Amino acid sequence: MSIDACTLRELIRELSDLIIPSRVERLQQVGKQRLLISLRSRAGRFKLLLSADASESVIYLSDESWQSPERPPAFLQQLRKQLQGAELNFIRAVEDERIAVLGFTRLNDLGDPEDLRLIAELMGRHANLILCRDELILEAIKHIDSSQSRFREVMPMRTYVKPPEQNAISPQELLDRLKAGSDLMELIAAEGQTAPLDRFLVRNIAAISPLMIADALINHSLDERLDYKALDSAQKERLSSALIELCEKYLEVAQAAYLYYREAELKTPFAYHVIDFKSLPYRRKFNKLSSALKAYYSSQHAAAEIAAERSNLAKALQRIRKNTQRKLELHEKDLAASADRYDLQKRCELLQANFVRLKDLAPGSEELTVIDYWDPELAEVKVKLNPKILPTRNAEYYSKQYKKKMVKAEKAEAFLKQDQRNLIYIGELEENLARAQSLEDLDAVKEDIDHLADLAFSQKNESSPEASGSNSNKKQPDMVGKRRSKKQPQRSRKKQKTAKPKALKARRYEFDGIRIEVGRNNLQNDELSLHRAKRDSQWFHIKNRPGAHVVVHAKKSELSPELELAAAELAAWFSSANQNFGEVTAEVDRCTVGNLRKTKGLPPGQLLYSSEASYRVTSKGPEKIKGLSDLA
Repeated sequence: MSIDACTLRELIRELSDLIIPSRVERLQQVGKQRLLISLRSRAGRFKLLLSADASESVIYLSDESWQSPERPPAFLQQLRKQLQGAELNFIRAVEDERIAVLGFTRLNDLGDPEDLRLIAELMGRHANLILCRDELILEAIKHIDSSQSRFREVMPMRTYVKPPEQNAISPQELLDRLKAGSDLMELIAAEGQTAPLDRFLVRNIAAISPLMIADALINHSLDERLDYKALDSAQKERLSSALIELCEKYLEVAQAAYLYYREAELKTPFAYHVIDFKSLPYRRKFNKLSSALKAYYSSQHAAAEIAAERSNLAKALQRIRKNTQRKLELHEKDLAASADRYDLQKRCELLQANFVRLKDLAPGSEELTVIDYWDPELAEVKVKLNPKILPTRNAEYYSKQYKKKMVKAEKAEAFLKQDQRNLIYIGELEENLARAQSLEDLDAVKEDIDHLADLAFSQKNESSPEASGSNSNKKQPDMVGKRRSKKQPQRSRKKQKTAKPKALKARRYEFDGIRIEVGRNNLQNDELSLHRAKRDSQWFHIKNRPGAHVVVHAKKSELSPELELAAAELAAWFSSANQNFGEVTAEVDRCTVGNLRKTKGLPPGQLLYSSEASYRVTSKGPEKIKGLSDLA
């Protein structure tokens, strides 16, 4: 969200009391289009963030930690040269515009005072940060040449030209003329314009944002989709009243700031403003606009960080899935190539039974007719022979071929089963990734993905020729002139360490003084259920679906009906049945931890158990469970 003129005006008024005058201590360019200025004033130290990002054109005081690029861009180099140590004398907003001007004074190379301006044009996709001396542009964070704009160039050593003025009426003029009884349509209606009412008003009234227009129309029962030319007299009268009220709100000094949410839980705000919009039901009030902006953009940056991390993990999972699918196809081909192994065994045994007849065959013979002892009717069959070897050696030849393909088939079947288990496990991780809501949840998924990647690497080494022992017939290195030792020391392979959960903390709750732990990922689920929980503790898990392991550190006799339902609701909530974190209904199993079993080959998080009880529960989240307190 970009700041609008009304909010910018109030923010500049608030910032003037805090950071004017102040001295520039440090300049950082965070990202491609964000500038962070560290200031020291009488009120303390502040970090002023100016963003020219199209989706976040704003100026506000930030307390987040930012990382600077390794190599400072040209814009930052120029700013450090001109503004490092300079004094910030004023900050003002251009009336009815989304433009802030910061005035600096510094001593030039001759020791004379010199005035500089940093102009923050906070106009969405047209946003820019421009450093000027008098009317000369020294540098800009976005360069705009004549091929990009016919109206003005924003390039070093060009004359600064203001953005084109809007062909719109100002809120003050509109208010004065409406109160004087002027007709609204005569004031703002333009010839040839056809547009819905909301877009028409935004286009023709300066400094008024779409959010303000939408609230005004809703409060006066006007449909924003109406064509302004089709309004009747009653609708025009309501529209005039709505605009008078809107202009008065725009012009008055704000006393508070608000964040607006789409849900009652007030998790992620979608808008902020200094006007209290009655049409938006969920809000949070702040005494200072700076505090509201910090909370809003901290939430937005956290959401962006989560989205970026989710995207990276999704790509990693997709890569692992693709490699696993490719290995599965290769193992299927190996298994298919060994499909005739039993036919080779049959040929070998038939030739062994007719070994005397093989002696009578001439070298180079290609087949031998024998009786098929596996056929109930003892029919005759022709067994192909390898003409390149002696007939008597064909039984041995087929025996070797059979053993070779048998070993290949056994390995292919084993790896094929593991590939299929890995694909199921990858699907579970994809579900966990889709349901992750915080960086802690994503860290938990990342740990599982790292373990899966390590597992795939170890399986690759095990399936390689060196690991499988198929290089035993390789030619040994020449040892002429070297003394052979009687016993060659064998290289001991390092034993692969069992993956253990990192420093991630399990979700911890308490119910009537009894501790409950919920695993965050599959590795932690195993650690929690198989190692940390006592044998007489109680274990809850969603039935027949992937989900978190919930361990109640209490004996079966200590469970109350309320505690059982609370643990079951946690197991249902933190499971794959919960797709949108709204409300989930599921069946949950319970058993004693001592009855849990894990067999070889089961991926992390999967255990074998016999259910001792089942519960059909509906969960709306841990915060909705009465008597449950969060210990995290």
